[in-house]
Amino acid sequence: MTVARSVVVLIAAVIVTIFSVFFISLSINSIRSSIWFDRIMERIDRDGPSAEHLSEAAEYARRPGEWRRLVRIAWEMPDDRRWTNVADLATLAADRFPRDDTWIHLATYANIRRGRYDAAAELISDEPSSSRLAQNIQVLIAVDRDSPRGMTERLADFAERDSDEEILVSIGRAARDRTPERLYDAGEKTGVSAYYLQSALTAAKNGDRTAARRAVGRLQGYDRVTGGAGQRRAEVYLAAWLRDTEWFFDRLAALGGRRAVTPPMLLMQADFLVEQGQFERASPIYREVQQQAPATHPVAFGNDAAIQRTVTRFPDNPRVTEQIDATYRRGIQYHPEYLELRLDYAAHLVSTGRRIEAIRTLLPLGPLGTDRYDDTEPVQAQWLLTRTILGSRTPVERLEADLWDYLNQAPDAHLVARFLARFFVVRQDDRGLSQLRERYTPQRADWAATLHAIDAAENGDYAAAAALFEQTQSATALYNHALFSLRHESLDVARERIDTFQDEAEQIDSTRRLTQAYLLQAEHARMNGEIETAEQITERATALSPYSDTVYTYQAILARLR
Repeated sequence: MTVARSVVVLIAAVIVTIFSVFFISLSINSIRSSIWFDRIMERIDRDGPSAEHLSEAAEYARRPGEWRRLVRIAWEMPDDRRWTNVADLATLAADRFPRDDTWIHLATYANIRRGRYDAAAELISDEPSSSRLAQNIQVLIAVDRDSPRGMTERLADFAERDSDEEILVSIGRAARDRTPERLYDAGEKTGVSAYYLQSALTAAKNGDRTAARRAVGRLQGYDRVTGGAGQRRAEVYLAAWLRDTEWFFDRLAALGGRRAVTPPMLLMQADFLVEQGQFERASPIYREVQQQAPATHPVAFGNDAAIQRTVTRFPDNPRVTEQIDATYRRGIQYHPEYLELRLDYAAHLVSTGRRIEAIRTLLPLGPLGTDRYDDTEPVQAQWLLTRTILGSRTPVERLEADLWDYLNQAPDAHLVARFLARFFVVRQDDRGLSQLRERYTPQRADWAATLHAIDAAENGDYAAAAALFEQTQSATALYNHALFSLRHESLDVARERIDTFQDEAEQIDSTRRLTQAYLLQAEHARMNGEIETAEQITERATALSPYSDTVYTYQAILARLR
């Protein structure tokens, strides 16, 4: 037993000695490597980094912290050397630390940045295709800012991938079919906030506030400290379009710097302040735009003058009146053809008893109501013009007399004549309508042809009415023609008229006209017995014009039919 125990003790002593020598050797080598690593790093600090220095230091790097130090140096090198050095170092570190995925991910990304897509794909070849890493790498490989068309085609090809690669499929569908729904789904699958922004912007372009608000709701949940100025600027415009006051001011603050005080941003800020009733804060902002960039938009002058007219304590004070006049005159100087500004100024002149000056203010516009104003500012312009010429609290007889007086001075002012016609229609004044038809023949103006066509239809001469409608081309005439067809022609013919009007509405990009087109389509479906279809079309009209009394009235008509 004594001999055996002695042998065991001897063997144990030998093993301990061997391992001690081994660990001592490792420690000495580690110390030696650390010394050489530090020496090379001192040389890099003194002479500057190079690929040779980094490669030499990598031979002596042992700890993760040393590798991170090398990669950080490579990352700060010029672009023409950065990604090659990062890729090489990260690949070596991945071999040294196989359990740490950080290095393989970094090497893959660096290879993508240097255009070595095959090398990047090879590094993750062991990853299953359905993993988020593999799919994200595929996306990065497809991205190429220098070739946007080719990039879009490559992204669209992802739509055909296997269903378990849902990130790629959603990105592919969004690239192929850039609808708010597809872009929103891509945001949900990828977690990339830019997709929500694009979804909201696309919905806004389509006039779909519901879809835009949904995407914005998701966008607001992201911390966009790293978001670019372009994204923050787009968010400000979205907030303004959605009338989201809190988000608007939040995004305006995030935009910061000079970008937040450009004329468009200042105008939107003042607009929100006006909506909140903070007129005293809004007025100085409008005046700042007037001083810095008077040609930006006439609203800076018009709204400022309106505030002065509304909130001043001494509206009859000559000094106040002169200030308001000066604001309007300067606005007209920079925006001589802006109809509403002249109309508002004329209304101010009328309200202070200067009717002749009001008329002189409007005459430079030339023959109002020509094609220039036919669809760009229809109802609003007519109402403002009438308010300007007529003033307020004026007897009906005086109103008509003033309009006729204006037409005698400017017989080609079709806008005035058109308003007078509408005025007579509302009052059911057959005598006045007859006088207008005598003065304005169908050949003279589209609106006059429509007036004669309506008269023919009311007298039962539908053929003559249809012929008169055929010679009219304005959006108003096309709308009346479609409405006439729904009442007096076949549904097939009416469908053609409605399509013609909708094409015109889309071409001039008028929200009011597009809303009218939807309501015509809905009425066509209702008359065809398709109540559910009529309701669906009416929902589109509601999304486009959520505050339209006409839309809500038609909704009520449909509701009674259910």
